[in-house]
Amino acid sequence: MEKLYTDIAVVGGGPGGLAAALATAQLGSKVTVFEKKDRLGGAVGGGTGPFAVETIQQRRLQRVVTKGEAFKYFMDYTHWQAHPGLVAAYVNKSADTIRWLEELGCVFEGLYAYIEGGNHTWHGYDMMASGGISITDHIWQEASRLGAEAFVNCPAVRLIKEGGAVCGVIVLKDGQEIEVRAKAVVISTGGFGNNAEMVRKYTPYILGETLSTMTVMCDGDGLNMAWAAGAAQGRMFYDAYAGILAPHLGGPGGFRAELRSLRQPNLLINQRAERFTDETAMSNGAYGINVIRQQPGGCAYMIVTDTIVDKYKREGFPITMPSKDPFTNQYSDWPDNFEGRMKEIIERRESPDLFMAGSIEALADQMGLDAEKLKQTVDAYNAMCDASDDVVFHKRKAYLNPIRGNTYYAARLFANSFGTLGGLNINERAQVLDDSGEPIRGLYAAGNDANTICLDSYCFGMPGHTSGFALNTGRIAGESATAAIQSS
Repeated sequence: MEKLYTDIAVVGGGPGGLAAALATAQLGSKVTVFEKKDRLGGAVGGGTGPFAVETIQQRRLQRVVTKGEAFKYFMDYTHWQAHPGLVAAYVNKSADTIRWLEELGCVFEGLYAYIEGGNHTWHGYDMMASGGISITDHIWQEASRLGAEAFVNCPAVRLIKEGGAVCGVIVLKDGQEIEVRAKAVVISTGGFGNNAEMVRKYTPYILGETLSTMTVMCDGDGLNMAWAAGAAQGRMFYDAYAGILAPHLGGPGGFRAELRSLRQPNLLINQRAERFTDETAMSNGAYGINVIRQQPGGCAYMIVTDTIVDKYKREGFPITMPSKDPFTNQYSDWPDNFEGRMKEIIERRESPDLFMAGSIEALADQMGLDAEKLKQTVDAYNAMCDASDDVVFHKRKAYLNPIRGNTYYAARLFANSFGTLGGLNINERAQVLDDSGEPIRGLYAAGNDANTICLDSYCFGMPGHTSGFALNTGRIAGESATAAIQSS
């Protein structure tokens, strides 16, 4: 078997892995990255901007979130079940990581909150001002300049463990196994979102049936390797939000821009034609899907009318995206071409989850629901809207729009997702922990594989968290591993 030797082997060439590689290279150690895809960068090249607090960008806009506030927010969000040391290390490093990226040529202009009452922690990445390349491109340019090496089309298959310590990894290159000897290994393989068996086993969803995802080739490789080497199984969940299953009609927020009338806080019903929640939950993607997935079939229906759409044309959407739509590079605050796009989708049968009819009874027939029960639900809801008083779930008056009009629209909502989070427990030095909470010598993890600090639902109140966690824990892993091998 062919052998390779390096100081630190990084499994996964996304933002967490590449941040670990650059941090290692900057400290003078030899680092080699192994990526199963045919390119580096991960699913989205480091994302549209990371989380950070106490940055110069926040100070410029008088939107400062302190480290203490962020630490307590994450801890309270998880009822203090998250690892306090890891949360503190992540939060405390975040501003320096923005500076670190800026030194590489990354430009961060926008500063966003994602939900009403949320924190302005999402530092929007300006790709055009950054030379037209992604965050991970900037990272890898510098890492390779400093001598880091990478192998693509080279999946890792198992860790090498001797004397209780991880000392390498077996990878496949052109179908042949290569033994990579290393003084430390960093795992950052992006989660398990493309592995249907693992999704069914570890989440409440069924891939392709009750959930669609943008994850590609994230098959749980790193998790399975680490577990086989003695790592504890950490909390695991899908970073999910409410939308429709058809990928070409979805995206951030659950809908393409022209369909976003169907993600507003209007009437939600389940397969029993019953209303089941205050629809304001739709303003927070994680909360919305948490309540929807508990319904029969793991889905729900949102109903709007042409009258409601006309109101949105005049006033704009109550729930808007905080940044430009990635499909159009424009803000999508108005229901542009909603009626036309709905008619086109239905005529072309592009989705089995969108419906349009001239009456509530006809709409019920299309959806396969009890028409009389749906009419009763709508009548009761309309009465509360007319009285400006939701006596059942107490939705705010501004969102009480009666379901009346000449045309009725509906969408069947399932889960959309950016990917999975969690699976490995790490400490504040990004060391992977075993079942007793002790570090496994020589083994580190970063990014989605180790992102356990939201417990079971993505923390939209601190946006930018997925890419921010990957970049910061990647740096921590690279620095910690390098310090450990240099001191020994």
